[in-house]
Amino acid sequence: MQAYQENISAKVSGVLSPVLGVQVTVTDTATGNPAALYSDNGVTSLTQPLVTDETGYFGFYAANGDYELTFASAQVRVDPRFVQLYDPDDDAPLTQQQAAAATGASKIGIGTETVENALNALQLPDYAALRAYAGPRKSVYVAGSGIAGMFVLDAADTTTADNGGTVIVSSGGKRRKRAFDGYVNVKWFGAKGDGISDDTAAFEAALSTLKRMYVPAGSYNISRTLVIPHDGSIVGDGMTQSIINSNVIGGSLFTIESPNGAYNSTIQDLQLNGNGLTGSQGNGHALNLIDPTFDSGAWSPQGMTVQRLWIRNFRGNEDRGHAGDAKIASAGVICVQGLQNVFRDVIVHSCGHGFYLDSTQTNKIVNCVAYLCDKAGIFTYKTDATVIEQCDIVGNGASGTTDTGYPSTDLGMANVISNYDETLVISRSKFKNTGGTAQLYLKLCHGAVISENWIRSNIDPTRAIVVDNGIKALKCAGIRIKDNTFSCVLTSGTADQGKAKHVNLVTDSISEVFSFTFTGNIFVTQSGLLTEYSLCVEGISNSACQFAGAVIDNNRFGTPGDVTWPIVVDDDILVRNCSFTYSRITNNVHYAQASVTRTRCINGTGLSAESNNTIQQNLFKANGGTITANYSGFLYPTKRRASKTYDPPSLTAAGTAGAMTSTTFSVNNAIAGEPVTVYFNKALLGVVAWGEVTSNTGGVGTVTVYMANTTNATVDLPSGSLGVVVDRTSSAELN
Repeated sequence: MQAYQENISAKVSGVLSPVLGVQVTVTDTATGNPAALYSDNGVTSLTQPLVTDETGYFGFYAANGDYELTFASAQVRVDPRFVQLYDPDDDAPLTQQQAAAATGASKIGIGTETVENALNALQLPDYAALRAYAGPRKSVYVAGSGIAGMFVLDAADTTTADNGGTVIVSSGGKRRKRAFDGYVNVKWFGAKGDGISDDTAAFEAALSTLKRMYVPAGSYNISRTLVIPHDGSIVGDGMTQSIINSNVIGGSLFTIESPNGAYNSTIQDLQLNGNGLTGSQGNGHALNLIDPTFDSGAWSPQGMTVQRLWIRNFRGNEDRGHAGDAKIASAGVICVQGLQNVFRDVIVHSCGHGFYLDSTQTNKIVNCVAYLCDKAGIFTYKTDATVIEQCDIVGNGASGTTDTGYPSTDLGMANVISNYDETLVISRSKFKNTGGTAQLYLKLCHGAVISENWIRSNIDPTRAIVVDNGIKALKCAGIRIKDNTFSCVLTSGTADQGKAKHVNLVTDSISEVFSFTFTGNIFVTQSGLLTEYSLCVEGISNSACQFAGAVIDNNRFGTPGDVTWPIVVDDDILVRNCSFTYSRITNNVHYAQASVTRTRCINGTGLSAESNNTIQQNLFKANGGTITANYSGFLYPTKRRASKTYDPPSLTAAGTAGAMTSTTFSVNNAIAGEPVTVYFNKALLGVVAWGEVTSNTGGVGTVTVYMANTTNATVDLPSGSLGVVVDRTSSAELN
């Protein structure tokens, strides 16, 4: 018997409430008669119709079958419904007669012969013995190592070829087929996995038999490129257990099906090994996921999952697109014109490249590692919405030079190179120890987001004091760099080290305007570190290069902690050799503890324009250290203040010669035309006060404050604090 229960409810005044008193009739659809119902497992009968209680509940037990439930109620309308009840305990046991029937084994799913024969199948040692067997048994068990399994005669099949794994054809033409679910095992097809034999043919046979292939633990040698099937899966026992060694020289270990490509395919839990050789003696790409119908709009691979792979020592070279394209250093993974693929938990070690993506859309590289690759750990070109998240990209780019096969030949080298990408997102990842010019190098990318990463610039005296940037971005519109931690490394506090350059935002264009957001970043205090700049915004070749709409906000330059060796930072924020307008530098903290010198916190030099900027509410904290200049050059606070104690002379009545007086202040960077606000902490008693910038010499402005008596009597104001505020935002700037 199988139980069925339900609660009937309905909305009353908008509230769902149980319905009492609904009459329920249960009909056996096989007979059309009222069903036999019970309150328990077939013992106590129930009378129909059933009636819902105060909770809207009704329930019953009934035998296996199909039933119709109808409802009657004056309160609500309940539509009829059909239910199917099944309790396997109600099935009749297999009788001796049924078990002895010619196909009795089919009733319990173990074959198509008698149960006795299926349970006592003939056992043979290998495929050769099975091919030689001419007996009547339908089910035969092959017991050989790696190939063990049950084979069942398919008497109706007279054409299927012997594939040496799942279909074995006897000398008499009988075809016995392996009983299995799920994946084909490469060892069924003769793979040895001993690290010596060539297992290529076995892999090819397995993949041609079924799109789902299992690679058990072992070490397999492959000498021809293998094809990942459309909507297929290749899985192993883990990246340290199932090892595939590539003997494919100058070609890929894996590629995707042509012309169908790879949609929703999977490859996982494997180790892929190259021979570690470079040039013509080395291997091609480990995973070649280049759209076989290049530029057709098919976007393949699509929806592919590559996960839990360890790829290493693919260091030869191969085409970066189709045959005839320029060659690049071999990649652990290359994907060209792929869509919505996921690369997860993949380690790429000591390859030409780690991951190489070209013209892809919405691909993800998640929780991956790329380290000690000759060129970039990750290279992206003309991709849209690529996400790099929770990755460890370390020590790549040892060659230090651009790969000659890149689409652009002036990209230098870095842990990550991004060129012509749109909406690249790099987050919660670690970058350090590149042999190139930056940890992250971006060129001509739009809308990139770099957030919540740990980025370490390198000091490397062995490369003639060549120092890596943390981030270098050339002509990148709308880049957002936020909430990152920038660190550095050095081996001693000696003076011959290079100087750290953390973030460099650059343009060489005078016809385009570039904006950026740089917020919430932290620059860690490193004992003994010499720093040229933490953030540098600059034009190269021409000071008319334009930045506008930039935001530099809420960053922290320096962190607490003991300093063993002296630290000198030339500039925290440096804007040079460009036009810098309509931008904001606000709410930043510049901190210097003992043994730390910050020479210039906010510095502007060589600026062709610097109008309509808001520069204010920045904190400069010298906590035992030295801050030489809060502001320097052309970048200075929006509001500049000066004050002094002032005792105005007695002012005669309005209209007389002694009714007015004046005094002056020196205010850095005050220029003519900027509005001046005057304050005096004593009652003015009918005296008015105003100010203006009357001159500027050597960057120091003279502000003149005037006081005039507007009453008809002499006014003698007491001594007090007189101050001025010069506001950068002038009417001239708004033009």
